[in-house]
Amino acid sequence: MPIFLNVFDQDSSSGAKTEFYSMAEWSFAGLQKRRMEKWPLDFPTLSVSISNDDWNVWVAVARETEGEAESTRSDEERVEMYLFGPLLIGSMRDSYSAIVLMANLADLALWGTTEYKAWFEEHVLKAKLEAE
Repeated sequence: MPIFLNVFDQDSSSGAKTEFYSMAEWSFAGLQKRRMEKWPLDFPTLSVSISNDDWNVWVAVARETEGEAESTRSDEERVEMYLFGPLLIGSMRDSYSAIVLMANLADLALWGTTEYKAWFEEHVLKAKLEAE
């Protein structure tokens, strides 16, 4: 099973701004890897950040830009990334929030073993087998 979810354990003293920049860096690196491998960018990447007791999900989507000045733009400038988050998916503060967290993590795992796995098999594994 391919890795479909990034997990980032946030140092509670570093703050929300650092969390945002860390998630943006991780997400952009994953999307850049897709570009380098010539995988499509049409599928989101998911990340989870843990800060103290709170667990948040982040969703990154990207698209390649097109335009007149393409030849003068670097590869990084040809990709627009949008990062959505943090979206609280649960907490370890109390038993109810922990149950909500477990249910949401189960949903993320289901997404990874169905939707993401199908995308990965179609666009990554199939392409690698055809290239050999």
